[in-house]
Amino acid sequence: MFCRVFSAAAESDQSELEQLLMSHMVTVVQIVEKTDPLTNTTKLQRQRTWFGSLSAYSIGYKYANQTLFTFLPLILLLVFNTLLVRQVTFNIQARLQIQMLNDT
Repeated sequence: MFCRVFSAAAESDQSELEQLLMSHMVTVVQIVEKTDPLTNTTKLQRQRTWFGSLSAYSIGYKYANQTLFTFLPLILLLVFNTLLVRQVTFNIQARLQIQMLNDT
């Protein structure tokens, strides 16, 4: 099978800045055009790059994604809600003390 890789940076209508950004960008999956010489058919397939096939990437991405989008917001919500409830209860107690002082 013949194989040709499509590269977004090779397109002529992109600006120099876009080409520079694309050349320094780490890709995980690339689109590959595979041609079968016997049947003369062409198919597009996704193929992992060397970076996407690293086990460290797949494990690290899963844990970083889970941490950033699940555990970190949960912890922040717990902390800020706890601080808010503490402040509200403190203000209620202070208001009650002021009312008791005004009543006497």
